[in-house]
Amino acid sequence: MYRMRVNKKTLPATLLILSAALLFACNRSPLISNSKETASPPAKENYVKDEVIVKFKNDVVENRIKEINSSLGCEIMRSIGQTKTFLIKIKTGEDVEKIIKKYKKFEEVEYAEPNFIKHTH
Repeated sequence: MYRMRVNKKTLPATLLILSAALLFACNRSPLISNSKETASPPAKENYVKDEVIVKFKNDVVENRIKEINSSLGCEIMRSIGQTKTFLIKIKTGEDVEKIIKKYKKFEEVEYAEPNFIKHTH
């Protein structure tokens, strides 16, 4: 049986180098991106065709949210979490991308995006 010898003088430096290498490797492929860049939406089959998710700014009152949704032919299906984020149904049959562009024109809207379908493999 082989017994590994540990040099007590170089052990701390070796552990430090290995730790740094591990941290570097983990940071090269982050699990969560903090980037605010907007990518183009994926193919149509990757999101629900008549739903969008819209986050309104915190200071927007409920009546204004209803006005915006109504003006676009949309209605709230349900809220998401404790913020002013909503799952919204497009009642007009209009294309998701077009509705998102219209929502983004309102200063009260923080973001609008498709309701993506999550696929598990």
